[in-house]
Amino acid sequence: MLRETDRQIGLIDSLVKAIRDTRDSRYVRHELKVLLTQRISQIAFGYEDAYDCDELRGDPAFNMAAGHYPETGKVF
Repeated sequence: MLRETDRQIGLIDSLVKAIRDTRDSRYVRHELKVLLTQRISQIAFGYEDAYDCDELRGDPAFNMAAGHYPETGKVF
């Protein structure tokens, strides 16, 4: 539901456009949109502490909400 709502209102895309990413691209592993999607989803699911990332990496429901196939982790 969260992902579909974001698709309709474009909140994360608007945030990506508003935030200037000054990271050195040679060291960037995850795009800003992926990082924002993950963080917003974590907060919405009640995981407001950032240290839950490793635990949620294998959660199929969280992967789907973040726009990743649960089996492979690839973005859809």
